[in-house]
Amino acid sequence: MKRALLIATLLSLPCALVPASAQELTEEAFFIPAGLDPFDPEQMLAAATAVACTDAGIATEPLADGAEGFTVPGEFLVPTREDPCRAFEVPLKVGVPYKVIRVEFDLFLDRWVTPIFNNVTSLRRTSPKRHERILYYAVILRGDRRRTLLDLGAERQIKKDHPWQEETQYRIVMEANLPSRRIYMDVFQGEDRVFGVDGKMTAREIKSLGGDRVVKVDFSLGGVAFNAYFPVYGWKFSNLKVVAE
Repeated sequence: MKRALLIATLLSLPCALVPASAQELTEEAFFIPAGLDPFDPEQMLAAATAVACTDAGIATEPLADGAEGFTVPGEFLVPTREDPCRAFEVPLKVGVPYKVIRVEFDLFLDRWVTPIFNNVTSLRRTSPKRHERILYYAVILRGDRRRTLLDLGAERQIKKDHPWQEETQYRIVMEANLPSRRIYMDVFQGEDRVFGVDGKMTAREIKSLGGDRVVKVDFSLGGVAFNAYFPVYGWKFSNLKVVAE
C-alpha cells in the first residue's frame, strides 16, 4: 500500500510554525490516497510548492586523505522560505559500482517547524525515469513524538522514538552499506553516541549512471509538500563530509 500521507486535518493548520505540543495527532488522522508516495523524492519535489534544491554555488573541498568524496567546512544551510534546501552531487565515477557512501554533518535543531514531518536529509539517485530512481534513505523527524523516521525506500520504513531536543547541537552520521545490506544512522553529542537506528537496505546498487542520473545528498526540502512535510526553517547544517568507497 502506498504511503502518501495527505493529512486532511492538517489542511486547516494556519502555518508551519505550530508548537509541537499543540496537539497529539493520531494515525487515524492520516488519509492515504492511492498512487502517491511522499517518500519518493521526485513526487515530494513535485508536490512541494517549491524551488529545486541546488548546491547554491557552495564550493566543495577534496578529502584530505585522497579518498573519493568531498567536504564542506563550516555552515552550508540555514533554511529560509527564500532558500529552503541544499543538494550536493556525490562525485562518483560513472558506471562504477560502489560499496559504501558515508555522510556526516552537524545539525543544530532550532525549534520544531511542525508537529508532523520535519524533513532533514536524504540520499538518492535522480533520474527522469522512475525505474532508475533510487531512494537510499531519507530522515524525517516527527516533532510531536520526537520520532525518527528512517525511510529505506521500496515502501520500507523504521520508526524509533528518540530524545531529540530543541536548541541542541548534534552530529549525524549516515551510512549506506551495500555489503552488509544496511542503512545506519548514528547521532552524537560531542564524542558520545546518544542514539541511532538502522534498517535493511533496499537498493541493490550504489552507482552513478551519468547525465541527470546521479547520486545526490539533500538537506531540508524545497517547500511544503502535502501540507505535512516541511523544510526545517532555522535549523543549521554545517561541516559536511561525504565519503564513497
